[in-house]
Amino acid sequence: MPSAKEQVFDRIHDTQFIYRTLLEAMSRPGHVSSIAPACGKLELADPAHKIVTGLALTLLDGEVSFSISMKRGGELEDSIRKQTFSQVQPSEKADYIFADGSGDEDYIRELMSSVRTGTLLAPEAGATLFLMVDHFNNENTVTDQWTLSGPGIMETRTLSVSGISKEWMTERARVNAEYPMGVDMVLFTPGGQMTALMRTTKVRGVGI
Repeated sequence: MPSAKEQVFDRIHDTQFIYRTLLEAMSRPGHVSSIAPACGKLELADPAHKIVTGLALTLLDGEVSFSISMKRGGELEDSIRKQTFSQVQPSEKADYIFADGSGDEDYIRELMSSVRTGTLLAPEAGATLFLMVDHFNNENTVTDQWTLSGPGIMETRTLSVSGISKEWMTERARVNAEYPMGVDMVLFTPGGQMTALMRTTKVRGVGI
């Protein structure tokens, strides 16, 4: 049994915190927030798995499906399925997709060519894509600097990201071209920082 000093993940209060933080990120694209205070309580060795599991415990249940395309993803996928009763599906059928931001270009194009984008009558049926990156706004690493605009942003917002393939942004622009259909993206780091790029968010930068 945990001692009084140990922090234990609370399936009610901590998932509420993660959900509120995620909603804030989606309402303010490009704004960086953190879910580390909640996810850090999970008893997992891999920091990235703590973040993915915290998001999964918040968003998934028996009514939705998910897919994980990350290192040791099979192990993580099985753990999340058992804890949430959510259905594991191929990425083309999943409601929520978790993937590495540094994936190779062929894989990215294949995933994005089949990802769910919803329909004109039901755009909300589009998938939400969670991508793990290295850092945001870190002066000590090589980064891609983007200028964001759109709903939730006053004029423009600058975001620097390291550890993401430009192909994600190229494919994102393609699948989001027929608004209101498209996909929403949430970028997160192993340390628990998070920001969102909604389908209405315009992204300008080198190679984009």
